[in-house]
Amino acid sequence: MTAAIPLLASLALGYLTLMTVLKGVNRLNGPLTLVLSAGLGIGLNAIITYYGFLLFGGFGRGMIAELTGGAVLVLVGINARTLAAQARNLKWRFSLWSIPAGILWGLALYVIVFMAYRHPYGEWDAWALYNMKMKFLIGSGEHWKDIFTRLHWYTQPDYPLLLPFINVHQFALSQTAQAVVPLITGVVFSMLIVWLLFGALRQVAPAYVAFFASFLLLVNPFYVFQGTSQYADTVLAFYLLASVVCLNLTALHRCRGMATVSGLVMGLMSFTKNEGLVMSILLTGSFGLYLLCRRVPAAQKKQDLLLIPCLLLGYAVTSSATVILKLFLAPANKDIFGGAAGAEMEYLNMNGLTITAQALGKELTHQRWALMWWFVLGLAVLANRRLFYKENKIYLGFFASYLGVLLVIYLTTVNFDLGWRLKSTLPRILFYLLPTVLFAVNWAIYRYRHQPPTEPLPAAQNEEQLDEEQVGPPDEAMIQEPQPEESRESVTR
Repeated sequence: MTAAIPLLASLALGYLTLMTVLKGVNRLNGPLTLVLSAGLGIGLNAIITYYGFLLFGGFGRGMIAELTGGAVLVLVGINARTLAAQARNLKWRFSLWSIPAGILWGLALYVIVFMAYRHPYGEWDAWALYNMKMKFLIGSGEHWKDIFTRLHWYTQPDYPLLLPFINVHQFALSQTAQAVVPLITGVVFSMLIVWLLFGALRQVAPAYVAFFASFLLLVNPFYVFQGTSQYADTVLAFYLLASVVCLNLTALHRCRGMATVSGLVMGLMSFTKNEGLVMSILLTGSFGLYLLCRRVPAAQKKQDLLLIPCLLLGYAVTSSATVILKLFLAPANKDIFGGAAGAEMEYLNMNGLTITAQALGKELTHQRWALMWWFVLGLAVLANRRLFYKENKIYLGFFASYLGVLLVIYLTTVNFDLGWRLKSTLPRILFYLLPTVLFAVNWAIYRYRHQPPTEPLPAAQNEEQLDEEQVGPPDEAMIQEPQPEESRESVTR
């Protein structure tokens, strides 16, 4: 039972942070609020623990408990007058789907825990990299910074440390054995991804659609296996999905508080892996470009531009941990872009491109995915033009740019065989992209299912009145319960 203490502390910290940033104006449904609070709190506690190590020189249960408790108490003081009202305003909607959904989620949780205990120490990268770093941080005392210089090269000393510090925080506030802590973290994040997908889609889709889309992950054997492998990919998958969801809601409502939350989440994503850092930068750029390019009246354009500094503020707060690590602690990565000037890049040609394309096609159709990617393709065809409508352009731009970065990295491989590298990394890349892709196609279908997109043709683009945002963001009632088009009101916030 003590394992629940750090999780409850993280939930409290995340919820209080969310309410503080949103200033009591919460447009999110109850499940989405709680899941975002849990993920945000877990990440923030890991960042707090990291700064505790920097300031006080190493691991200490008392130090971590005091920092966590102090952060929670400060936020309670800030929200003291509105805390009860905020809790009452959480939107919970129960239907006939709630009972079977709860039963199936309970069974799925049992299966995930069972699978986690089938490989209790995780897979190779877990016990040789992330779990080793957790143990080193706990046991090394004042020499904890040797994690960047004295460990085996396979531990990837340049990697960010969010997952190890999540586990360190979990261990510090509980009496759980070190070997069990990463297992709990893997199970928690595997379920948080599912619940986050449900809560996000529930904003615009019926309950049965949101449940079905999220439950698809739980019935996929590879998702369950990879999610319980204790890799940072599971944590990255959660924060990537959370970033896209928050950015979508930010663009939809022009809400500065949600922009700051988006920045906080993306900053946490940058501290998961090197890929997370790249994705956070690309998402920020894609979001900023979308705001600059979407055609709206001057008053709305001003509101759009004010979202960017709010986003950057949140991003600066949490990504500061990554900046400090990369600039002052961790060595440079030698495996990206050739590693050294003048290295011969034998795959930077058509042959390398062919190998990469064939490997991607083979992976997408591999039996481990149980036809999942074929199903996603079907949903994309069903979404049709809606995929390119309004805020959907944010993650389309992100996907295009990120796949371009991956292609460059693969084609500039010099220290490995390209075929081996693709075989080793593609399953994990598709794993952490899958929840976000599922959200993207389902959001595109149900966000505008009563309002077919009719964007202007090129010949009419010179008419200022043809504004793709003219309809304006839907009001809170529409977001909570989709209704026919004729009953909606156009409200600009």
